[in-house]
Order: sequence, then structure tokens, then C-alpha cells
Amino acid sequence: PEYLQGPGRVAPVTALLHETVHLYDMKRLGKIPFEVLYLAPQCWVVLVIPLMLWKGLWGLLVLLCLLPVPALGRAYLELRAYAASLYVADRLAKKLNVRINLEGQKEKIIEQFVNLTYYFMFPFPRLLHTYLDKCLVKIQGNETPFQDKKLFSILDSILLNLELS
Repeated sequence: PEYLQGPGRVAPVTALLHETVHLYDMKRLGKIPFEVLYLAPQCWVVLVIPLMLWKGLWGLLVLLCLLPVPALGRAYLELRAYAASLYVADRLAKKLNVRINLEGQKEKIIEQFVNLTYYFMFPFPRLLHTYLDKCLVKIQGNETPFQDKKLFSILDSILLNLELS
């Protein structure tokens, strides 16, 4: 994503480790629960045909799942990954001795949550600001943005062993 464009190798490494958080969460939660959590409520639209056969035209009500309603499961999973991305970007910037605008990245993250990028997944910018501001305070205080020792141990290990030329 364009908000990850930054000095040196911060952008591609941050994007890769963002996806690593998703893989970690998939393993932690299980593949099917992760996918349902990530894709709901829009994934329920696959029930249209069986419900139409069973309930007739009333089955079409499941098409309401296609509306851009908040996807709380996806928001939770993406917030974990983006908070970890801010952590990774900060650690990489320190390692590379470059400046990075974490506040600007935070604003781009919020923009993605509330617009069509993620299908209006969590259209509550004030709540996002509050949560991500708390994450940034922790990150700037050399803490992890949320509690998950195993995850941040993995990310720190990757960052420690990363060779940047």
C-alpha cells in the first residue's frame, strides 16, 4: 500500500511482516475460524441459493450481507496487523537510522478502514484514532502495541536477523 512507501527497505519489510501477523493469527485461531472472522459478514452471501430453495424469496434477505456494514472480525484482525506494522516500521527506522512519519502512517491506516479500500470495514474513525494513538505511545516508549509475546518475539527475531544492504 502507498502509505508504506518510506525510506530504504522499510516499506516492503513492513508489508511482509504485516502479512506474517495474518499468518500467525490464522495458525493461532485455526484456518476456518480465521477466514470466517475475516470475511464476515459479507461471506454469508454464499447462503443465498440454499436459502432461496428453502425459504423462497425470503432467502434473498441474506443479500443484505453484501451491504457495507462494519466487519468487526476483519477490523480486529487488521488492527492487530497494522498496529504490528507500526511497531515494525518504527524498529526498522531505528535500525536503518532513518526518520519515518508514524503519525502519517496512522492516518492512512484509518483512512483505509473507513473507506472503500476495506469495504467500510470499521467506519468509526474516532475509535480508531484512540486505539492507534495508544499503540503509538507504547511503540514510542519501546513497548509492543498490544500483548502477544509470541508474536512480537517472532517479529523481533526476524528484524534482528534481517540483513539490509
